[in-house]
Amino acid sequence: MSLVFHGVVVRSSEPKVRALFASLNSYLPLRLVRLDDGVFGVYAKQHGDAPDELRRIAALLSQVTGTALFYWDDTRVGSWFQFFKHGRMTRELDPCNPSRKSWGKGDPLEAIGVSKSLHKVVEEAFLWDLHACLADNRPGWEQAKQRFPVGRRVFGTVAEHLQHGGVFVDLGDLETRGFIDVLEFLDDADKVTIERLRMAPELFPPVGTWIQAVVLGHSDERQKLVLLGVKPSQLRGSAEPAAAADRPRD
Repeated sequence: MSLVFHGVVVRSSEPKVRALFASLNSYLPLRLVRLDDGVFGVYAKQHGDAPDELRRIAALLSQVTGTALFYWDDTRVGSWFQFFKHGRMTRELDPCNPSRKSWGKGDPLEAIGVSKSLHKVVEEAFLWDLHACLADNRPGWEQAKQRFPVGRRVFGTVAEHLQHGGVFVDLGDLETRGFIDVLEFLDDADKVTIERLRMAPELFPPVGTWIQAVVLGHSDERQKLVLLGVKPSQLRGSAEPAAAADRPRD
């Protein structure tokens, strides 16, 4: 199994880079970290669109900072670098495409005026999340819990079945998703009925089903789950619905 990490490295003052980060209009969850004095990184969790989006961000940042380095590494394939200067990519090292190895001499980090000894620091920051986050473009778990308070009726779509356990629900939120335990489906369900649900996940609402549920509580920060119930008695006693995610069209 390969380990992949990716991000953008820039040189700047902290006030300027904070302002730039705040202005980024990205659909991906991003984090800003300090790598060294005057050296900062913007990175995203693994996502299929992350490389393209981070290269776009590198081009934007370089328009203000002068230079930026798109930094991608796959332990199975190798490192991929793109150097941006004033909004344009001018140098590239692509391990998957020998014809695009146009980097020339010099270490990629040194191209933006950073010590190449920081490669290990970049790896730790982008892969293991060991550096304190200066800014985050997505609300944290505490804010997510405020958006889904206990007692609130919410809407979403069934995203996944957990065998013997329940269903995960897409709430249209980037920070969290819902979970309905098998015990929270039916009022006064006996042990036989509950065991039937546990052993036959096909009895759960099918994936893609649009449902309404009630917030019963929240998991810990590691799981980041909104705990839901769909018992008729719970729905009757719930608060007014929150703003719902866009309902799938037939």
